[in-house]
Amino acid sequence: MKLALTAFALIVAAAPVAAATSQIAGAVPPAAQASDAGSEYLRYDDDIVVVSPASGGSTVRVAEQRPPGRPEYGRVTYWCPHCQP
Repeated sequence: MKLALTAFALIVAAAPVAAATSQIAGAVPPAAQASDAGSEYLRYDDDIVVVSPASGGSTVRVAEQRPPGRPEYGRVTYWCPHCQP
């Protein structure tokens, strides 16, 4: 079955990529993990998490893997007091 990716959360973290990835993977162990060009990728049962470098920390993007045709619902979440949209 093909899966479509739908971005549904964006989090700006003060921690660098390695620390943010370690914290996420420590809280919820991923099924698989990979890295490429300074970004880290965590695969879960129905989500993909991408942690990328950003000014002053990292950006965490969460994309839901879903079967094509399933309704899409989106939102952007900022979880820190100094987050920039």
